[in-house]
Amino acid sequence: MLDESGQSLIPKYESIIEKGIPNQLPPDAKRKDVLIIGAGMAGLLAGKILKDTGYNITILEANDNRLGGRIKTFRTSPEGDYGFFDPKQYGEAGAMRIPTTHPLVNKLIDTLNLRSKAQFFYNIDVRKNDPNEQAYHTWLKTNARQNRRIEYNTSMHPAEDTGFQIPPEYAEKSAAQLLTLALATVNKLIDPTQSIDKQINGWKEIIRQYDSYSMYRFLHDEANFPEQVIDYIGTLQNLTSRMFISFFHSFVDTFYINPQTKYLELDGGLWQLPYTLSESLKENIVMDARAIEIRWSDPHTEKQDSKAIHRGSPGVYVRFDRLLR
Repeated sequence: MLDESGQSLIPKYESIIEKGIPNQLPPDAKRKDVLIIGAGMAGLLAGKILKDTGYNITILEANDNRLGGRIKTFRTSPEGDYGFFDPKQYGEAGAMRIPTTHPLVNKLIDTLNLRSKAQFFYNIDVRKNDPNEQAYHTWLKTNARQNRRIEYNTSMHPAEDTGFQIPPEYAEKSAAQLLTLALATVNKLIDPTQSIDKQINGWKEIIRQYDSYSMYRFLHDEANFPEQVIDYIGTLQNLTSRMFISFFHSFVDTFYINPQTKYLELDGGLWQLPYTLSESLKENIVMDARAIEIRWSDPHTEKQDSKAIHRGSPGVYVRFDRLLR
């Protein structure tokens, strides 16, 4: 998010979201044809920005009845389809929350005049009469033991109370505390109080050292945790299913998603983001168009793919499992 001079790119990106790309097409320029595959948030926003700039836009979406990509809201449609008994009820099957620290999505909410719909998303249960106070009143049930989260958080023997038999030197710590302890040296490399350059170098070092690690390997080889402790952490920190996939993926989640982060949602569902964004793109979106082959011609090489020539110049060829119409 920095330019060559180390300056933040966020203000420039916010301006592009709000006003489009300035001075990209001279008045006498030939309008370019741009093909965007996927009507998710990235595809829709890119399409709107490029269309507003003056390009010919086509957005191809594999779904036959839904936009939004990873945003999928179950709700009652204006026609009364696919809903709940209570038409005001909705459920998110994809993205469900927006961090208040995400400047670009928040700028998009403002640009689309959806700010009045924004409300706090409570990642942790709160007191009924004081939403600013976290209650931790939800249940944990493990190994035939049942505890309130608040009881687990304040217990002197959290592992034992949740039915895990782990070595005594770890027994007085919660799974979250043990995971934080294990990740301390890695987190130190990207300490946000450091300069941006040091943080960037820290991320590079994490990738260099741990790119081939799974979370299990990291906890076992780097943190030197025994199997019982890894099982304890995996269960209570929702990592069991991800123990043998990329360490980096799970580490990024633990870095950015934590109880201190504040989130927003849109009253009525996040579907409003892509559908409001698509209002000016209706004639540019082709539904039920699943790409099954993509070719392109590199303008910097002599050998060109004959299919990927557009208007006599190197371009892109995309084939679908149905005819476009």
